[in-house]
Amino acid sequence: MIKISLLLIFTQMWWLPVPCAAQEKPVTLKIWNLHPKPIVRGTLNGKSAYFLLDTGSDINVLHSGGQKRYNFRTQKNNYEWARNYRLSTVNGLQRDLFKVHGIRMELEGTNISCDFHALDIHGIVNAVRKRTGIHIAGIIGSETMKDYFFVIDYEMEQVMLKFPKYSKSWFR
Repeated sequence: MIKISLLLIFTQMWWLPVPCAAQEKPVTLKIWNLHPKPIVRGTLNGKSAYFLLDTGSDINVLHSGGQKRYNFRTQKNNYEWARNYRLSTVNGLQRDLFKVHGIRMELEGTNISCDFHALDIHGIVNAVRKRTGIHIAGIIGSETMKDYFFVIDYEMEQVMLKFPKYSKSWFR
């Protein structure tokens, strides 16, 4: 009985995501602009994209206007529990968030596995472009930054991902 239990535990653990121990060296990202917030470059579905790093945001957001360019799909949250998927803006407006499907984000060749929501953030995109000349595709929020151990070094103008959350191949 004990042997069977141990075998079951082992076989179930085989399917768990594997921490990326092989990648001992931290991944370093250049900060392309620091004002108003750090901006880094990566890829979305193989296309170059810039992201605003926002420690004040819990979620990751893609500009819904980039759906064609980056080839992703959105789905309205029509379920009862999805009423929590609303965003309150600074000026008190309630906005619906859409679930994003078909997205692969990489930063310096490291797959970043996280959830994205789509929202029309053209005001933020335009303000950042006007101020920096950079067209952002979206915002990386604090949850993803915590999951991948982002360390933002303002003096060196770089971001280090100390120990990426999972290996590129999720499974052994």
